[in-house]
Amino acid sequence: MFTFIKKIYKNQRKDYVMLLIILIFLSSFEFTFLAMYDAFTQFNLHWTVRSALHGIPVLASLVALVLNIFVTKYFIENKKQEFSILLLSGRKPKDLLIYLLLQFLPLMVIAYIIAAIIGSAFMYLINWFPQIQNSTLILNYSFINVCFYSFMYFVFAFIVILALCAHQFVNLDKDLAKYLSQKASISKPAYIIKASAVSSKRKIPWLMIIFSLGAIYLTVASLLNLLQTNLSTTDLLMSFTYALAGIFMLVMTVIPLLYDLLHHRLLKHPILMNALSSFNEFARVMVVLATLNMIILPIQLFLIFFGAKQELIQAITLPCFIMMIIMIALSFILRFFIYNQESRSTFAKLNAIGYSPHILNQITLIKNILFLFLIFIIPLLFMGELFYRAYNQGLLSINIISIMMITYLIINCLVFIYTCVQERISLKEVTQNVKYLNRGQ
Repeated sequence: MFTFIKKIYKNQRKDYVMLLIILIFLSSFEFTFLAMYDAFTQFNLHWTVRSALHGIPVLASLVALVLNIFVTKYFIENKKQEFSILLLSGRKPKDLLIYLLLQFLPLMVIAYIIAAIIGSAFMYLINWFPQIQNSTLILNYSFINVCFYSFMYFVFAFIVILALCAHQFVNLDKDLAKYLSQKASISKPAYIIKASAVSSKRKIPWLMIIFSLGAIYLTVASLLNLLQTNLSTTDLLMSFTYALAGIFMLVMTVIPLLYDLLHHRLLKHPILMNALSSFNEFARVMVVLATLNMIILPIQLFLIFFGAKQELIQAITLPCFIMMIIMIALSFILRFFIYNQESRSTFAKLNAIGYSPHILNQITLIKNILFLFLIFIIPLLFMGELFYRAYNQGLLSINIISIMMITYLIINCLVFIYTCVQERISLKEVTQNVKYLNRGQ
């Protein structure tokens, strides 16, 4: 088994280096969030203010924990053939757990050890930033306490990963041939036009139309209500909740609804139809990361309205917000890397039936633009309203708001450019190599 693991590391060195780098960043941010939480436990504040200030780093640390599990789980799911080979060679399902421990436990241990060092450096920078602004605020934390919190997170993450992989091991043991087959790298293609889609007797999706209209009304009414300055705490909370739910429902239903309503017209525009179909599948694959961007980031910003002093809020909101965006971007890159590998067979099939590389590039570009606008730009407009309200209440300065919004735009634009470039490279490789069509790789 050790020889097999050594060969796997050697042949997939690039993938493991990417995973290790992402785990180090996520674990470092997690350590920083826990250090901020430990520092704020030493402040003597009102319980509502203390809960809000604790909630911001705790929420961020839980997101870091979920993303740690998320990226490791998806990386493991991409290694079904390795597990199948071990089972075929006579290993038992329980041996796969040992294989998993030997292969991924060292990576996670290394990531958490390095994270303690990098996280301490981040805390030094966080304490250095207020000093530039002539502030005396210092976040003192106990390194031992934070290491204990990180260890508990580490144990919980690894237990969850093992539990999630147990079902996969059982399925592998039942059907080895399915996972050893080279003809299908995924159970479902990235996107495909079904024959039933051209039926002339398609029903009008009245339920989805009513649902979408309700989401539009809920969103607009709540956003207008948030502009009022004399809202009570209860009204503010309800308006925010309704606006958040409305935006999420609107974003997740608008493209499927357009695809259903305008399907017959889209048949005359195959590029747009394939782009919408591709977006539906891409949004389904990225639903966890999309949810974090559309829901968790606004919730993190909303917690500042229960804070007290601008000094305390800015000291914790700015680093948490920036690190959250970076975490989501890194996880998106890893998940997209796997998705990009899975979608190659579909591009090969479309190219084989007459879609030129130029048309395929147009399809992917439209899909990426839709994803950028619905998943990133619309939530930014919502967060912009929260920033405006926070500025009027003296919770955040204009400089801090500018840094947060510029960082959000820059990182998401870089992610957008990365996806476009990687898909263009994949399309060039797929259209020039027949192996992706013959073997479905």
